[in-house]
Amino acid sequence: MALSCVVNVLDPDVIVIGGSISNAYEFFYEAMTETLKKHINSLPSENLKTVRSQLNTDKSFLGAACLVLPML
Repeated sequence: MALSCVVNVLDPDVIVIGGSISNAYEFFYEAMTETLKKHINSLPSENLKTVRSQLNTDKSFLGAACLVLPML
């Protein structure tokens, strides 16, 4: 449901599922896409893609660190 709200507000072309939750992607993919199609506006649903991140789960920590380090 939270992704539905984000899609309706931001209208992204792609949702990338990453981090440790991506390890269970195949278990929730169908339910997630079904819920998204039910709850998002018709225009975003035409082009929206959901994909699993190809990066390792610890790569998200490195990305977050890169955002913080320049501020120090």
